[in-house]
Amino acid sequence: MKFIGRLLLLTAYIALMVEAVRTTTDWWSGKLAHPGLWDAVFIATLPLLVWLWWRWLSPFGRGRGECLRPEDEAPGKPRPPRPSGNGEGQRKQAPPP
Repeated sequence: MKFIGRLLLLTAYIALMVEAVRTTTDWWSGKLAHPGLWDAVFIATLPLLVWLWWRWLSPFGRGRGECLRPEDEAPGKPRPPRPSGNGEGQRKQAPPP
């Protein structure tokens, strides 16, 4: 039941996002001279929908991505040490015989 609920919410979100983008582009290009109430609602909700996409649904959202700073990472997930480029953390080779 939880899966079906999430699927329905995601479907409604995508339909609302598509309609908001379509209405906003029509308004921006001048095809929508006198927006009605629903047009104004779609235009006004577009920033919120984009924020929801960027924050929770995109690959760059919360806790994802490789470009996070260490303090931004989720607590409890240790980060593997990175080599610093000056030889630290790299295996030392034995001298030739």
